[in-house]
Amino acid sequence: LDPSGKYLKSLDMDSIVNSLALDKEGRVFATNQEQGTITVFGKNGKSMGRVTDVGAKNPVALDGFKGLAFLPDGSLVAGHRDEVWILRPAIP
Repeated sequence: LDPSGKYLKSLDMDSIVNSLALDKEGRVFATNQEQGTITVFGKNGKSMGRVTDVGAKNPVALDGFKGLAFLPDGSLVAGHRDEVWILRPAIP
């Protein structure tokens, strides 16, 4: 929605979304309820792929996530099973 409440567009998700967060660049981060992954969408509404683990030798898609929020420094806070993680996500 725009500031006046007018509908602008929707995102095409492959499954049920249970959490959304917006970063400073206007990208949308969405958790997938069925897979627990975090998918990133650009300002144009198209999927940019999944957030990956930046600490891994071969980055892999992270899973098991439920809630999302961004800190002022750009870190992504995510509920992960029975923990809270603070991530510096690698954007696809």
